[in-house]
Amino acid sequence: MIQTRLFTWRLRSSLPLLLILGVTLLACGLYWRSLLNRQALQLQAAQQHSEWRANQLNEAVTQQLNATLLSIDVALKHLSSVYLHNPRDFDIAVQDVLTSYPTGMLQYVTVFDADGKLRYASSPLASKFLGQDFSDREHFSVHAHSGADALFVSAPIAGRLSDASLVQITRGIWNGGQFLGVIGIPVLPVYLSEQLVLLQVDPTDILAVVRLDGSIIARSHHLEESLKSKLPPQRPFLHGKAGERGLFRSTSTYDKLPMLFSWQRLAQWPLVTVAAINEAAETAPLSLALEGERQRSLLAIGLAMAFSLGVALLMMRIQGQNRWLARSEAEQRAILNSEISGIVKLQNRKFVWMNQAFATMLGYSLDEMIGQSTRLLYPDETAFKDFSVAAYPKLVQGKVYRSEVQFVRKDGSLAWFDISGEQLDTDGRESIWSLVDITERKQIEDQVRHLAFHDSLTKLPNRRLLVDRMVQTMAASKRNGRYAALLFLDLDNFKPLNDAHGHDAGDLLLVEVAERLRQCVREMDTVARFGGDEFVVMLSDLDAEQASSQRQAAAIAEKIRLSLEKPYSLQIGHCQHPADLVTHRCSASIGVTLFLDHDNTEDEILNRADTAMYAAKHDGRNQVQFAASGGSAAAGA
Repeated sequence: MIQTRLFTWRLRSSLPLLLILGVTLLACGLYWRSLLNRQALQLQAAQQHSEWRANQLNEAVTQQLNATLLSIDVALKHLSSVYLHNPRDFDIAVQDVLTSYPTGMLQYVTVFDADGKLRYASSPLASKFLGQDFSDREHFSVHAHSGADALFVSAPIAGRLSDASLVQITRGIWNGGQFLGVIGIPVLPVYLSEQLVLLQVDPTDILAVVRLDGSIIARSHHLEESLKSKLPPQRPFLHGKAGERGLFRSTSTYDKLPMLFSWQRLAQWPLVTVAAINEAAETAPLSLALEGERQRSLLAIGLAMAFSLGVALLMMRIQGQNRWLARSEAEQRAILNSEISGIVKLQNRKFVWMNQAFATMLGYSLDEMIGQSTRLLYPDETAFKDFSVAAYPKLVQGKVYRSEVQFVRKDGSLAWFDISGEQLDTDGRESIWSLVDITERKQIEDQVRHLAFHDSLTKLPNRRLLVDRMVQTMAASKRNGRYAALLFLDLDNFKPLNDAHGHDAGDLLLVEVAERLRQCVREMDTVARFGGDEFVVMLSDLDAEQASSQRQAAAIAEKIRLSLEKPYSLQIGHCQHPADLVTHRCSASIGVTLFLDHDNTEDEILNRADTAMYAAKHDGRNQVQFAASGGSAAAGA
């Protein structure tokens, strides 16, 4: 009986303790579970941040590589056109292209014939290799056997024309479906790799450009080692069904470090850009902080029988969280304040927030732009409305809109931007946009495009642009029923000037001839340099009657003949000295033909005018001859 009462007493006295211990253990268990869930979310957020940074880094590499290959492709197309249609000016065109790019970017220009023999190399050191067979090279066999007119980027190879490893960037030379050879511009992997290093955010970042066969053509680390071997075929981006972009975690082949890889296949070329970051190093501070938090919590669970100790441990945990959040916010602010990319938030097409880089790109301060309408940036109302029609329906559909847009800076200058945006709410009123200034890239493209369609000496349209305008004129003739005329000019007595005073004097005369021709025709007409001392003038929108049109063409041809036979005063050399002044007389033989609608092809019209020009030369030069309808020359004007 006494023992029963003792047990009952002990049970009753222990009940509050057991209750406190049970509640404390339950509270600690719930707390521990919540802690693990929250830490899992924090680690997941850190991993997502790492993936976002890897994707952003990869996008920067992709944009730079696309811009570099696009500009080289435009240059190769231009040089191929000059090589086919105006070979006498090919060397000048090569020098113009090589000097238009940054020093060290392009090595030299090579041309191989259809049999793979080297026919041209802009490097003086390569002259001893002219005529040698290069048909065993990959960049030749691909163009010779594929039949496709596309840019090709080779694996790094040991150059035969130089001692360095080179990446051959080539295009086939085609004329009417016939393969005539290959034109190429070698680029040093070292140069491409130096450009990748400039994009690194952290020194441990690894950036690379890889071909689909696993060959590396550029890498920010261990370049020499990577050029000697290929990546293992297990890499996801080397699989044909892997898609266009992706993420994976693996050990770096050459650095032997666990990395987070972001890769993307280029849309236009069979290349892959790869950006890798040391995710473990980036998340190490957070992992250490979370491990420490768990240890502190375990200690708190063991000792947390007192409420005060539990509160103290809870405050420590909250403070640790706040420090991590503050560091994360600081990192986000650093990203948002990047000088490379402008970021802006809009509400109803008004600026409500932006980073400093956005305002700086457009020449404004933050205070000048916040609250203003985006109409401030557009050249006119039409451009403002067109952008709204193109972009905002896609945003409402939940899609990302991306385009290249021209904005007006505060000083009135125009600038090009690569812009992408997405909506932040369901009705499309709020959106966020990122911008990258691509004005310099656009300027380079415009310069190369101008070189492709204009003569480098006289700045006149070349044969390629002339034929394009002939097509337009023939289409206009079909609509309005009016005749057009083509004048083919060849200079008389031009060679003696070159023989006596050199090609510099001849170039000065050709420039003066071009200027006189411009002043003899209407603004709607076209003056082109056909090659050497040959020029072509196209007169558009003449009369609907053939006889009247022939009189108009004859009058202009005679005006040109009289203008060109006047003496030329040419200042030779750089000193303004009478001994350097050369006076030369040079006339022109002119062949003229009329054309209407599409009665003849462009080549037939040119040949007809050319035949009439030779008839003028045969009859004594300094004359105008009209081509008969059948192609023979008619009587001189």
